Amino acid sequence: MTNIVRDTGWHPPVFFAPTLDASAANIRGASFSTRFLKPYLIRGVSITFEDNTNDSCRCRLYVCNSNTTRPVVADTVGSAGTTVSAGQNLFAGGGLEYVTGDGPNPIDVPIGLEVAGGFYLAVDIDNQDTPNVHAVRVRFDVSELI
Repeated sequence: MTNIVRDTGWHPPVFFAPTLDASAANIRGASFSTRFLKPYLIRGVSITFEDNTNDSCRCRLYVCNSNTTRPVVADTVGSAGTTVSAGQNLFAGGGLEYVTGDGPNPIDVPIGLEVAGGFYLAVDIDNQDTPNVHAVRVRFDVSELI
């Protein structure tokens, strides 16, 4: 008989659907989940870019200890707006900083990361398509560690 070292409990998916208004200029913004107090397994994420986004929105995913942002100015790498103050970029370990896409098919990314309690999930979207507004939908699949 196999001893179960750790089991996971069910948790509903965590949804983000940030829409960024880039009518005046390129814009960047961050959204946070509620705080997770217990340890969780981040199983994976599904990212959907709306049709005609044409790789113009950069999506970054973070695990953070706080839900604070900092302002950023436009430069050759990104748009002006706000970004996550501090956190672990979930794409950085794989040699990427962000993903882009164009709807309607979701991009599924396996994560498999165990995180101690006291964290937030965050989505940072950089819309580089002036003057068009785009929606990016992100779904985190998580399970509480028991």
